[in-house]
Amino acid sequence: MEKSKLLFCQKLINLQNLKNVTHIDIMFHFLETGQQKNTLSTTNLEAGNLMMNYTVNADNDCGLPSMQKVAASDCNNSVNPPLARFEADVRESCNAPLRVRFNNTSRNAISYQWTFEGGTPNTSTEKNPTVNYSTAGNFAVTLVATSGVGSHTETKTSYIKIGNGIDYSVDLGADKVICQGESVTLDAGLIDNATYEWSTGQMTQTITVQNAGTYSVTVKRNGCSASDDIRVSYNTTATVEAGQNQAICKGERAQLRATATGGTSYRWTPSTGLSDPTILNPIATPSETTLYTLEVMTGSDCGAVKDSVLVSIKDVLELPSFPTEEEIYICENDVFFIDAYPLNATNPTFRWSNRSTEPYLEITESGTYWVEVTDPNFCTFRDTVTVIATPILNVEASKEEGQNTVCLGNTIQLRATGAAYYEWEGEGIVNEPFVSNPLVSPRETTTFLVTGYGGFGGQCEPKTDTITIFVKELPVLELGDDVKLCAETSYTIDATVDNSTAVYTWEDGSNKAQRTVAENGTYKVEAVTDCGVLEDSIKVTFFEPSTLADFDFAVVGAQAMFENKTQSEYELEYTWSFGDSLNTTSPEQNAVFVYSKGGTYTVTLTAKATDCEAQVSVQKEVTIEDFVTGIEDEIRAKKVSLYPNPSTEGNSVLKWQSDLGKATSFVIYNTLGQKVTSQKVNQADNQNAQLNIAVPTLPKGIYIIMLSFENYTVQKKWVIE
Repeated sequence: MEKSKLLFCQKLINLQNLKNVTHIDIMFHFLETGQQKNTLSTTNLEAGNLMMNYTVNADNDCGLPSMQKVAASDCNNSVNPPLARFEADVRESCNAPLRVRFNNTSRNAISYQWTFEGGTPNTSTEKNPTVNYSTAGNFAVTLVATSGVGSHTETKTSYIKIGNGIDYSVDLGADKVICQGESVTLDAGLIDNATYEWSTGQMTQTITVQNAGTYSVTVKRNGCSASDDIRVSYNTTATVEAGQNQAICKGERAQLRATATGGTSYRWTPSTGLSDPTILNPIATPSETTLYTLEVMTGSDCGAVKDSVLVSIKDVLELPSFPTEEEIYICENDVFFIDAYPLNATNPTFRWSNRSTEPYLEITESGTYWVEVTDPNFCTFRDTVTVIATPILNVEASKEEGQNTVCLGNTIQLRATGAAYYEWEGEGIVNEPFVSNPLVSPRETTTFLVTGYGGFGGQCEPKTDTITIFVKELPVLELGDDVKLCAETSYTIDATVDNSTAVYTWEDGSNKAQRTVAENGTYKVEAVTDCGVLEDSIKVTFFEPSTLADFDFAVVGAQAMFENKTQSEYELEYTWSFGDSLNTTSPEQNAVFVYSKGGTYTVTLTAKATDCEAQVSVQKEVTIEDFVTGIEDEIRAKKVSLYPNPSTEGNSVLKWQSDLGKATSFVIYNTLGQKVTSQKVNQADNQNAQLNIAVPTLPKGIYIIMLSFENYTVQKKWVIE
């Protein structure tokens, strides 16, 4: 039967699944284009990921539907290359000879080539060879792993190390003696290419230690090792043992049982709860778990040696239902139930003052009752309560020392008797309302209600009472402002405090409510009232007025501005008279006045010293030009109307003809030249060529309205009646 040759990629072929293979011609791995394909033996089927030419029966294929006929150029090189790896069972020896077995851990290889520097044999093709070394030195080992797709080499230099015997030593020196709490450095010496292993687990040349004990080190190199040890001890002949830890009940005592030798003195810390902290075995009565430390002074440079003992306090019993008050009030003939079972103990025992052993007690009579509760740790807790069976209540409220009037802002203490518990009601209670004697500070006359309760929890029938506290307004001492008076006069100072019986004391020792003075000075008075001490003072100055009145003025249109030039060292009052038909005046120091028409006016300034009758005046003529000086101004003024004018309520309409242009704003001045209001003219007002003026708060009088356009201003006189 005719044979055929097929080329397949091994990635699709499993050699074990091929059927009817009659002959394998060539097995080769895929190389780059143009490279020679190495022929392998037909027996090396273990090579794995290879490509092959093989011959099969014509009547039968490989039996794998996924196989397909390909050319060599179509195959991808997906073959895994070999990887050389190895280990040795022993690598170092202090002396020769040394027998070494090598363990080959390579992958994807079919053959191996070993090279052993300094070994016998010095080469091998075995997979796991054994080699003998008979001389000292550091030797390299090389392994080449080969397969059908190539080879890989691993070389380990100085892998096998054989010494000429140990050529180094380790000496930690003499034993060390240190003071307790100090440290010392141990040094194994610098040895090249060596490793260090201390008994502490550290791997360094030196270590630092603080505790007493024996320390050792092993130094290894080339398979050789050397060791040494050293003892570290404390430099003292004193020893101390603080004793066994102890556990006591709270309030009990613990006898400390320490032992010490070689000491010169003792000191316990902390000293809290110790009968004497300077003796070896004091008695400890701590209020909480405490670690006591005993220091024994050695008398040497090392100071002291120490040890500690723990004195712990057993859990304190908690009686959550036992009353915390020292006194308990109950209603007469009521039953009061006390539960003494602890929260943090199991199977406790009880002993009451009436010899009861129950965990609770029912009380119906007044008396003092105690209970002792003992827990499984044999700790005993004792507590006491006094029970008062309250008779029928008779509550009475009273005030401090019989007073029932208090000055505003002061406090007064109220009192209530006849009950065990109280509750006060009323405005002005300063502190807790649930006391018998609260402080109150009412802002007005107030009646306070007190309710008295007699039994535990307020279950007894309550009683009430009331008391009224009258509030007195605080008196006022007011001497008034400082005054300046003309000479040759007198002034009476009145310090009378209304609605009060006051005692007065002036700085000169006089004690009347009123005092008349005629000299410059500051006068002080103190008034002692039933609401406290009041004080005030006043300065009185007498002087001769010497004043020369004068002023300057400037005129702009209808407005005259007056500057006061009067000079005086005293406080003055001024009166301006502007000479208009309305006899307008002003008390300002510097005045501005707008005249309603042109003309010559006599303006008078009068200056008068405060609180004196003497005064001086000066007069000057002021000429105001006519407001409208040109034909155009007259025409514009006629195109602006104001009605109603006079106005009775401060409401008028300002209207202008549209050919005057766009109005921008208007300002209203009084006759003193003061601007009283102003407003911008909006677009709607310009469209209507009018706006409403509404100033109902202005007083009656004459006002000037200045209506401004883009290039000029029109003035109108406005009268409010």
